[in-house]
Amino acid sequence: MTLDYDRLISWTGTREAEVTADAAILYALGVGLGADPTDRAELAFLDERALSVLPTIAMILGVRPDYLTDPAYGVDLKTMLHGESGLVLHRPIPPGRRVKAEARIERILDRGAEKGAATYFANTIVDAETGTLIAETSGCFIMRGNGGFGGPSGPAPASAPVPDRAPDLSLDIPTLPQAGLIYRLSGDRNPLHIDPDLARKVGFQRPILHGLAGFGIAGHGVLKLLCDHDPARFKALRLRYSAPIYPGETIRLDLFRLQPGHYALRCTALGRDVVVLNNGQVEVVE
Repeated sequence: MTLDYDRLISWTGTREAEVTADAAILYALGVGLGADPTDRAELAFLDERALSVLPTIAMILGVRPDYLTDPAYGVDLKTMLHGESGLVLHRPIPPGRRVKAEARIERILDRGAEKGAATYFANTIVDAETGTLIAETSGCFIMRGNGGFGGPSGPAPASAPVPDRAPDLSLDIPTLPQAGLIYRLSGDRNPLHIDPDLARKVGFQRPILHGLAGFGIAGHGVLKLLCDHDPARFKALRLRYSAPIYPGETIRLDLFRLQPGHYALRCTALGRDVVVLNNGQVEVVE
């Protein structure tokens, strides 16, 4: 498919959404909370009677881009993957409130016919009633079937290196075999995450986990290891997706302390010894 660069680079969007208890709980289940139903720290994000909201839910409160499904933009959705994601949290996300997101495209890079295109986007999320800034999210879609359209090839944002030493903190996180089936109910119905035939057709062994589910898994690990499950201490997370996660794998989260409140992050799929999330940058209140 041929990407319509001029149409896509000028795209903007807005969306309002309510952070309902059901949506917050479903998201938490989709990124793996509740594996131990007696873990009181995790139950705080699963019990509507006194509900806390996972910070990384901000990633699905942004605008759901119609350019992914509108054929006028020329995006090949079947071969699209998340390349990177970022979150800056200005205050805990309030349950039961409506939020408003405004989105824009920041740049589109043509990496060539074999490597595809990279589309960088950003969302600003505010309280819909008061206008108070809640979060800023960003990301990159790798559109593997859309390279070679003749657009600019750079510059690409630089990645943050992970220290070449032993991590300061680690956590092994099992994922459920049905994780992708649960997470897709939070809004991303790309058939790549449920259709085995399509997954094999585009080069995967079986359906892969959503990139943003991996982001949420890493975010929960950060919340657990560094913030004692307190969302008010979670400030920022940015990372790159370096390989797909298959539902059912155990993910090892490694954190490297750089300075007070700042860490580098890397995640590895243990059974394959493959780095799946890399170049992570974490900011918390210690």
